[in-house]
Amino acid sequence: MRLPHRIVAVAAAVLLIAQIAISTGWGQKLPEPTAAQARRLKEAAKTSDIDRDEVIVFFETAAHLDKDGATWVIPIHGVIYEPTVNPLRRSAMAVAIGRLADSDEDASKSLNLIRILDHFLVDNERGQDISIRIGNRVVNIGKSKANGHFQDTIRLRDADIQNLLVRRGQTTFLPFEAVLQTSDRRRFVGRAYRVPQTGLSIISDIDDNIKHSEVTDAEAVLENTFLFKFQAAPGMPELYQTCARKGITFHYVSGSPWQLYLPLLEFFDAEKLPRGSFALKHFRLKNPSTAADMLRSPQEAKLNAIEQILAAYPQRRFLLIGDSGEKDPEIYSATAQSHPEQVVGIFIRNVTNDQLSDTRFQKVTKELGKIPFRLFTDPNELSLDIEAINRDHGTPSTPPAR
Repeated sequence: MRLPHRIVAVAAAVLLIAQIAISTGWGQKLPEPTAAQARRLKEAAKTSDIDRDEVIVFFETAAHLDKDGATWVIPIHGVIYEPTVNPLRRSAMAVAIGRLADSDEDASKSLNLIRILDHFLVDNERGQDISIRIGNRVVNIGKSKANGHFQDTIRLRDADIQNLLVRRGQTTFLPFEAVLQTSDRRRFVGRAYRVPQTGLSIISDIDDNIKHSEVTDAEAVLENTFLFKFQAAPGMPELYQTCARKGITFHYVSGSPWQLYLPLLEFFDAEKLPRGSFALKHFRLKNPSTAADMLRSPQEAKLNAIEQILAAYPQRRFLLIGDSGEKDPEIYSATAQSHPEQVVGIFIRNVTNDQLSDTRFQKVTKELGKIPFRLFTDPNELSLDIEAINRDHGTPSTPPAR
């Protein structure tokens, strides 16, 4: 596959602009540090290893109160990389995906292929020391791993974060930013959503639930990931928007790789899908032949991610929404049986034209007891159920933090 040089150059430039725009918070502003804070930032920046050609992306997370009820546990998770892409490696990977997808490509598809593919071909930075500023504190998160990811949790007293919180609609989050060298004027901003101890949350899959992917067809999922613009599942953005307006919070748990995080944020913003915490799949691309690894079942990883969410919020109630394409019914059923006091409903989007009377669904619903299980095609079918569940388990809206 050969792409015109101008197309490649334009696509790469657009990708770099989008990466920087999203990683810096799409114009989100944090308060400028005071003189005392600036001195502490300067000291912390001395240990920073971030070069000017490197980009930091913070993944959105959800903070929870510790058992003492007065300390917030705030996960920090992100990646550092250099966006420069090797053209030869890009071409080899493009050819591999084209063969796996078995699809003829026109110019518009090729542009999207470059845009998505380059997220997989960045140069992840190992061993980079990351510090963040959160309010008047500077915290070292540690060094990045081989895949460029860095991850840690910090703890702040509830009283210390009240003046730092930002309210957007029904969501409240704690902003923070990377500490860079004092001569580096860039700002890489992240956010951790403040999720109360009680209330209703939705744990949602992404592929074939809110984004059209066709995960049961290997060729189709590659086409829908790399060749075509992401398309929303009909009616799902509107359903989630309604839920968000009612104060329901969101946790997205998906088998999509972390390399798709920025394209997914673009998709979420375009479709006005509510933001929330993200748990995606770790995936390392060493050579073109490993592209098919993205098609492997994420069942174990999704189960672990959901377990961590439920453990962080033992008093909250959870509605699990996914699709019938892979293992969401089985994953959610197992979760509900392990946590019957927390799971208050399972809704499965029917993308396989199955019947609730089929053996598969008889098996997954057998031990659910009174936990409602819905197999739906039209999201409007869920409105009354969600309204009733939220009435029983939701939390009344709170005034803006500021």
